[in-house]
Order: sequence, then C-alpha cells, then structure tokens
Amino acid sequence: MSDMTEIQAAELARAAAGCRYQAVCRAHAQRHRRTSQELKALVTGGKVKVTLPTALDAEHQKKLDELKAKAGKDFDRAYDQMQVQAHEEAVRLFEAYANSGDNAELKAWAAKTLPHLREHLAMAKKLS
Repeated sequence: MSDMTEIQAAELARAAAGCRYQAVCRAHAQRHRRTSQELKALVTGGKVKVTLPTALDAEHQKKLDELKAKAGKDFDRAYDQMQVQAHEEAVRLFEAYANSGDNAELKAWAAKTLPHLREHLAMAKKLS
C-alpha cells in the first residue's frame, strides 16, 4: 500500500507545474516500483503467503486526494511532509519485521530493503 501511494504521489509531483524536484520524483518512483516488484516476486514465488492490494485503501487515497488539491509551494510543502511521514512509518515497520518477523524470506527481504528506506527518509528530510 505504501509503495503504491509513494509511486502515485511521485507521479503527481512530477506532473505538478513548477514542482521543484521533478528528477528526484522520477528516481523515487522508480525505486518504489523496484521494491514492489521484489515483494511481488516473493509472493508469486510462494515464499510469502499474503494477498497484495491492487488499489489504495481509503486512508491512502485521501492523502493523495489532499495532495492533488494543492499547487505551488503548498503542494511542495504537503509532498515533503507526506514523504517524511511515509518513510518514517516504513522504516519502523521494516525494522520491526527485520528484527522479529515470522517468515524467514520476508524477514531477510525487510532487512535487505531497510538501508534503502533509511536513505529515502534522509533524502525526504533534506527536501523539507
């Protein structure tokens, strides 16, 4: 869910007239696509038994809708805040699972992905 939200938010930022970091958003969306593909491979390979979402839930859709309603500096500010919050949440989730998850494959993937998430969080904090 988080990756889908991040990808869509980055696409909004890329499309936003005057967005101050078009290239950063393009690279950011690509990284999230890669992470999503890795997780999908674990699921389709049978190593992780879970149903992946195919659409945003109401909470994440609301965040995107609120972002869509903004422009200029208001958009940039809202996007920055959204990025920091999303990456802080992702780091907490991945740290918890990497330390005490119950599926060995998913636990290893979370540990492998965690440094990238920390890097994304640091980048998000620099943007804001």
